[in-house]
Amino acid sequence: MLKGGDGKDSYLYAGEDIQAGGKDKILDGQGDVIDLKALLSSVKVDGVNLESIVQNISLGNAFSNVADHETTLAFNGDGGKLLFDINQDGKFTAGDDFQITITGVEKVVFNAGADLMLLV
Repeated sequence: MLKGGDGKDSYLYAGEDIQAGGKDKILDGQGDVIDLKALLSSVKVDGVNLESIVQNISLGNAFSNVADHETTLAFNGDGGKLLFDINQDGKFTAGDDFQITITGVEKVVFNAGADLMLLV
Protein backbone atom coordinates (compact mmCIF):
# COMPACT_ATOMS: atom_id res chain seq x y z
CA MET A 1 0.00 0.00 0.00
CA LEU A 2 1.30 3.42 -0.96
CA LYS A 3 0.17 6.68 0.59
CA GLY A 4 1.70 9.95 -0.44
CA GLY A 5 1.61 13.19 1.45
CA ASP A 6 -0.75 16.07 0.92
CA GLY A 7 1.11 17.22 -2.19
CA LYS A 8 1.36 15.68 -5.63
CA ASP A 9 3.17 12.38 -5.46
CA SER A 10 4.85 10.31 -8.14
CA TYR A 11 4.82 6.52 -8.05
CA LEU A 12 7.46 4.76 -10.13
CA TYR A 13 6.73 1.28 -11.47
CA ALA A 14 9.46 -0.64 -13.29
CA GLY A 15 9.06 -3.92 -15.18
CA GLU A 16 9.86 -6.06 -12.15
CA ASP A 17 7.12 -4.29 -10.14
CA ILE A 18 4.32 -5.33 -12.52
CA GLN A 19 4.02 -9.10 -12.18
CA ALA A 20 1.25 -11.60 -12.83
CA GLY A 21 -0.90 -12.11 -9.76
CA GLY A 22 0.36 -8.92 -8.14
CA LYS A 23 -1.54 -6.00 -6.74
CA ASP A 24 -0.89 -2.66 -5.13
CA LYS A 25 -2.94 0.14 -3.60
CA ILE A 26 -2.57 3.91 -3.74
CA LEU A 27 -4.55 5.90 -1.18
CA ASP A 28 -5.74 9.45 -1.85
CA GLY A 29 -4.42 9.41 -5.42
CA GLN A 30 -6.15 12.57 -6.69
CA GLY A 31 -3.52 14.78 -8.39
CA ASP A 32 -0.75 12.17 -8.19
CA VAL A 33 1.06 10.57 -11.14
CA ILE A 34 2.19 7.06 -11.97
CA ASP A 35 5.45 6.72 -13.87
CA LEU A 36 5.36 3.71 -16.19
CA LYS A 37 8.19 4.87 -18.49
CA ALA A 38 9.95 1.51 -18.19
CA LEU A 39 6.83 -0.17 -19.61
CA LEU A 40 5.82 2.22 -22.40
CA SER A 41 6.95 -0.10 -25.17
CA SER A 42 5.01 -3.09 -23.82
CA VAL A 43 1.69 -1.51 -22.77
CA LYS A 44 -0.87 -0.93 -25.52
CA VAL A 45 -4.06 1.07 -25.92
CA ASP A 46 -6.13 0.36 -29.04
CA GLY A 47 -3.19 -1.38 -30.71
CA VAL A 48 -0.64 1.38 -30.09
CA ASN A 49 2.26 1.19 -27.62
CA LEU A 50 2.09 4.03 -25.10
CA GLU A 51 5.52 5.24 -26.25
CA SER A 52 4.01 6.01 -29.68
CA ILE A 53 0.97 7.96 -28.45
CA VAL A 54 1.31 11.70 -29.07
CA GLN A 55 -1.94 13.03 -27.58
CA ASN A 56 -3.26 12.75 -24.04
CA ILE A 57 -5.83 9.98 -23.67
CA SER A 58 -8.18 8.86 -20.91
CA LEU A 59 -7.90 5.16 -20.28
CA GLY A 60 -10.99 3.14 -21.07
CA ASN A 61 -12.36 0.35 -18.94
CA ALA A 62 -12.03 -2.56 -21.36
CA PHE A 63 -9.25 -4.81 -22.63
CA SER A 64 -8.96 -6.16 -26.15
CA ASN A 65 -6.90 -8.89 -27.74
CA VAL A 66 -8.21 -8.20 -31.26
CA ALA A 67 -5.32 -7.86 -33.71
CA ASP A 68 -4.27 -4.23 -34.28
CA HIS A 69 -6.60 -3.07 -31.47
CA GLU A 70 -4.94 -4.70 -28.46
CA THR A 71 -5.49 -2.92 -25.16
CA THR A 72 -3.47 -4.16 -22.20
CA LEU A 73 -4.07 -1.28 -19.78
CA ALA A 74 -7.49 -0.17 -18.53
CA PHE A 75 -9.03 1.79 -15.67
CA ASN A 76 -12.20 0.62 -13.98
CA GLY A 77 -13.49 3.86 -12.48
CA ASP A 78 -16.27 2.13 -10.53
CA GLY A 79 -13.78 -0.02 -8.65
CA GLY A 80 -10.92 2.47 -8.84
CA LYS A 81 -8.62 -0.14 -10.38
CA LEU A 82 -5.83 0.34 -12.88
CA LEU A 83 -5.63 -3.05 -14.59
CA PHE A 84 -2.73 -4.55 -16.54
CA ASP A 85 -3.47 -7.47 -18.88
CA ILE A 86 -0.08 -9.16 -18.40
CA ASN A 87 -0.87 -12.30 -20.39
CA GLN A 88 -2.65 -10.29 -23.13
CA ASP A 89 -5.70 -12.52 -23.27
CA GLY A 90 -8.17 -9.61 -23.43
CA LYS A 91 -9.56 -10.02 -19.91
CA PHE A 92 -8.54 -9.43 -16.32
CA THR A 93 -7.84 -12.47 -14.13
CA ALA A 94 -6.33 -11.75 -10.71
CA GLY A 95 -3.90 -14.68 -10.84
CA ASP A 96 -2.63 -13.85 -14.34
CA ASP A 97 -2.61 -10.06 -14.37
CA PHE A 98 -1.71 -7.03 -12.19
CA GLN A 99 -3.86 -4.35 -10.57
CA ILE A 100 -3.44 -1.09 -8.69
CA THR A 101 -6.44 0.00 -6.62
CA ILE A 102 -6.50 3.80 -6.43
CA THR A 103 -8.79 5.64 -4.01
CA GLY A 104 -10.11 9.14 -4.66
CA VAL A 105 -9.71 9.00 -8.45
CA GLU A 106 -12.38 9.10 -11.18
CA LYS A 107 -10.16 8.60 -14.22
CA VAL A 108 -6.61 8.00 -15.36
CA VAL A 109 -5.18 10.08 -18.20
CA PHE A 110 -1.99 9.22 -20.08
CA ASN A 111 -0.06 12.48 -20.52
CA ALA A 112 1.80 11.86 -23.78
CA GLY A 113 4.13 14.84 -23.37
CA ALA A 114 5.37 13.73 -19.95
CA ASP A 115 4.85 9.95 -20.42
CA LEU A 116 3.01 9.81 -17.09
CA MET A 117 -0.37 8.55 -15.89
CA LEU A 118 -2.29 11.42 -14.31
CA LEU A 119 -4.72 10.48 -11.54
CA VAL A 120 -7.75 12.79 -11.74
